Amino acid sequence: MIISHSSRHLSFSTKVLTVLVLLITYGSLYPGNFTHAAPGALEQFFINPGWTTSIGDILGNIVLFLPLGIAGERVIHSQNKIPGLLLLTIISFIFSLILQILQIWLPTRSAALVDVFWNITGLFTGIGVSVLIKQISLLWPGRQSFPGGKAAIPLAILLLWLCSELLPLVPSLDWQKFKDAVKPLQTLDFSFSSIWIHAASIITAGSILSLLAPKPLVWLTGALLFILAGKITIVNQLLDTSTISGLLAGYLASVLLLKTSPHTRIVVAFWSLLTAWTIHALTPFSFTIGGTFNFIPFATMLEGSMLTNAMALVLSLYIYSALLWFAPYTGGNFRGIVLALVFWSIVIELIQMALLGRNADITEPLLIGLIAWGLGESRQLECRIEIPHPIANPVPDKPIPFTPHSHRTDSPTNLSLFSAWIPVILLSMGATSLLWLILHLPQIPYNLKELFLFDGNILFIFIFILTLLWIGAGAAWISSRILSSTRPFISLPGWVLTVSLISLGLLSISVTQESIADITGSNNIYWFVINKDIWGEGWRHIFEWLGPTLISTLERPVRYTALYAPLVIFLALIISFFSLRKQRAQVTRKMLILVISALPWLWLAKTITFSWSSTDNLNELIARTGAIGMGGGFYLYVLLFVLCVNAIILVNLSGNVMEWILGIVLSLIMLPIGWWLLSLGLESEVHKYGYIFSGPQFLLGPDRKQILPEAELFTRWCLVQTGFIIIISSGIRSFSRITRQYM
Repeated sequence: MIISHSSRHLSFSTKVLTVLVLLITYGSLYPGNFTHAAPGALEQFFINPGWTTSIGDILGNIVLFLPLGIAGERVIHSQNKIPGLLLLTIISFIFSLILQILQIWLPTRSAALVDVFWNITGLFTGIGVSVLIKQISLLWPGRQSFPGGKAAIPLAILLLWLCSELLPLVPSLDWQKFKDAVKPLQTLDFSFSSIWIHAASIITAGSILSLLAPKPLVWLTGALLFILAGKITIVNQLLDTSTISGLLAGYLASVLLLKTSPHTRIVVAFWSLLTAWTIHALTPFSFTIGGTFNFIPFATMLEGSMLTNAMALVLSLYIYSALLWFAPYTGGNFRGIVLALVFWSIVIELIQMALLGRNADITEPLLIGLIAWGLGESRQLECRIEIPHPIANPVPDKPIPFTPHSHRTDSPTNLSLFSAWIPVILLSMGATSLLWLILHLPQIPYNLKELFLFDGNILFIFIFILTLLWIGAGAAWISSRILSSTRPFISLPGWVLTVSLISLGLLSISVTQESIADITGSNNIYWFVINKDIWGEGWRHIFEWLGPTLISTLERPVRYTALYAPLVIFLALIISFFSLRKQRAQVTRKMLILVISALPWLWLAKTITFSWSSTDNLNELIARTGAIGMGGGFYLYVLLFVLCVNAIILVNLSGNVMEWILGIVLSLIMLPIGWWLLSLGLESEVHKYGYIFSGPQFLLGPDRKQILPEAELFTRWCLVQTGFIIIISSGIRSFSRITRQYM
């Protein structure tokens, strides 16, 4: 029997599926250093499938698509199971094949057709695991404690525990292998870190089983014997004194803990696992000098031995999943515990910078955030243990019953507040990874490659993505303020300035100052006022009294605000228009007031940006005389307004399929319109440094020397326009989602 999916469960599974596709793409195309492929490489890819491969590569390719199978199976409706699984297989095959073909142009990756086979094997394995967990959760003896199939997550954690002990799960019938597996027992070589991690893991498993099964000791004993047998029979596994000591110590501790209260078992398991994780991460404790912190997610897991990396990943997933699943049952605040675990993981990574043989990176905090989001969205953490007092039977024959939390419906829970931020973080991470990959593609415009600090370090790309999301979020914030203001003429410039300064602050810590100066212009107003008397003698004396430092400090924000203001004002006005329509308020009267309030500031922004510009990029690239006698700036403002309307129309689409089809068609129609307006706004011929190029060529081409065909420039503009609309609408949606939770 396959259980049907509720709309909430389907929505969650779809989100997980989307995140997995992004992670698989990132992992498959890392490090994104695309280059020219060897002649005939594509033909060789299909002729030579590469059947000979290592166990590590096979396991890595299986594990890569295994979560995709689990999430994909849960998305499919029970009534369309067979067609759905067939469609999932076809799409996954095409997805895997495309990723492998793209790896041909990655010199650090090895593309092989056989990897597609192992990816699909992983997909089928994931589908089987998902069905198996469903069936077990329905037939599990303690299912009455977890109504609605809620035993699936603790069962999945137990499965992660077994995998962390027994990977690569490939048994051997070689007698010599059996003897080699037990040889380490002849040497009394104890590792404190290994003992503790094995003991804490089995204590954790015992605590989970005590909540799931009527006879937890029987299940735990069976699991222990299974692990001991697996250590002997599975390849690359062995049984040493540290492992067997840790397992036996954890087993004895679990037996004693069964005589205590459920709360005590959970607290002991939580803290023992947290301590074991810390000790495991910081040993051997040998200091060194010159450590670095890698801000590229999953970098260390995508290099070296695939088998070793898979084992480390599964162990991390087990530890973090168990800690986060225990979190609400310890009596603590879930959101606070998640933030504490993220903070503690960052502290551990920073300490690892000074440890010999350790690599510090951003992966572990991200894993904790992803798992916390997944557990939160699945609603498994909105329940609490009901602890009976006194305990009638020290070793219960029935699992401890669980009852849901009673939350007020008129106020957000800590979990919902935390969950509101998770999609924003995941969106930012996905966009960061995509932009990082784009920067490593050939023939990228040189001004884009040189834009970011520290040669495009992924941390600064992430901050830049937040800057882009802030465009939509800041405009939505301005709209909410001016709609509630009785004097929008006074409040509008204040909010626009605030939003612009926040944007400039984010931009200043993500891109080079030279790039900002290229866009906004240099700080030259002091020189002109002092030496040219452009504002008269009175202002010259004032500027001399204020000094060049203060004037330059004020000039950059003013120039940036003038450049930035039309974008957020257009967005704020359009958002306000749609908001008033939904509220069925006096749209015409209110919008007329808002437009009149905005016009003087739009005129001032235009004057500062164009008439008083101090950058050659604006003076040379923007057409001086355009169609119907209008300057190029007019058409660029129209382009900006059109794109803002397009973005906000997409934001206001409902769940109706027809609306989305019309929205996509509208966006496609806007692509040639946008290109036409861009062409009218920019000069068709710019003569500089002995080269002749057009404005679009300068913006979208690799450099001034290589002139791209018009069709390729249009294709690049389509990508830029689509990305702009998506990032703007995503920023507005993010602001809306967060404010719904907090306000």
